[in-house]
Amino acid sequence: MKFTYRLAWSLDEEMIYEIDGRCVPDTFDRDSDSGWPIIMGKQLYVGNISPGADQASLEALFSVFGTVERAYIITDRQTGQSKGFGFVEMSSYAEAQAAIAALDGKKCDGYTVKVNEAKTQG
Repeated sequence: MKFTYRLAWSLDEEMIYEIDGRCVPDTFDRDSDSGWPIIMGKQLYVGNISPGADQASLEALFSVFGTVERAYIITDRQTGQSKGFGFVEMSSYAEAQAAIAALDGKKCDGYTVKVNEAKTQG
């Protein structure tokens, strides 16, 4: 996803950004090298999950790396069975990056999981 940025100041001198036409206050994490705001990156895609995995086991796995805001596994609407992938939202960019570095390509419950930043549809 590509964003266009425009730095602005509100009337009470709070720094805000216009991101793709939306005004967003400067309350998000920042990249340690460039200082630019990190808009995406806290939500992770987790692929090739064991069929026996559930939300609680996904939360437990990722909680080692920080606070898990949300975790869910995508299921088939008709059967209720796991489709083999899910999403985890960490509380910070740094926690998400630590989870990616530690878990991507590792065996979990007999399956080699794929962990990366979730991409938006479209």
